[in-house]
Amino acid sequence: MLVLTRKTGQGINISNEIVITIKEIKGNQVRLGIEASSNFKIYRSEIYEQIKAENTQALNLSQETPKNLSNFANTQKIKFNSSRFGELEINPSAVIEFPFGLVGIPDAHQFVMLEYSSPFSWLHSIDHPDIAFVVINGAELEPQFDVQVLTADKDIDLRPNDEIALINVVTVRPNIQASTVNVKAPIVVNMRNKKAKQIIIDSTDLSINLPLF
Repeated sequence: MLVLTRKTGQGINISNEIVITIKEIKGNQVRLGIEASSNFKIYRSEIYEQIKAENTQALNLSQETPKNLSNFANTQKIKFNSSRFGELEINPSAVIEFPFGLVGIPDAHQFVMLEYSSPFSWLHSIDHPDIAFVVINGAELEPQFDVQVLTADKDIDLRPNDEIALINVVTVRPNIQASTVNVKAPIVVNMRNKKAKQIIIDSTDLSINLPLF
């Protein structure tokens, strides 16, 4: 780890891409100014770690939920194994590509949506048989959840006229009535190319664990 001492007005250049400037030092707080291109996503570390922990918890707890695959598509073209459901076959057009994985799970890049029990679905990894999340369509959460998504996101090649879908991860608790949904870090899916990413919204009005019921 590189440790530097800086004064107010001084900064740090990270390559040619990021400039961090000390704006103010007051007591035990430091105000930082960060200049970076839109390719870089900058998050408060404590929020990022909370989202990472919630994703892990949602993944672990979802393994305990009932195995229900009603109305699963009959098209049989891609085969993959699931620790919950055995061998599954899906249409290639159903694959959702996560170029950078999910928060805390960077190595899972291909997922598919499986019907569960309305309004819930499974977001199941094709790469890893043990990774599957219970998720809900963001539209089901209105009016509690409303987000303005940038119309030019290079990570998923999002263009101004592209249709998007919002998916929210559900953490299923041992007491089902205590289950929560993460509205602070929704998954945005570009419906044109089926590319997706999990974003973190810097707003104190949105909760990582909003009560579901």
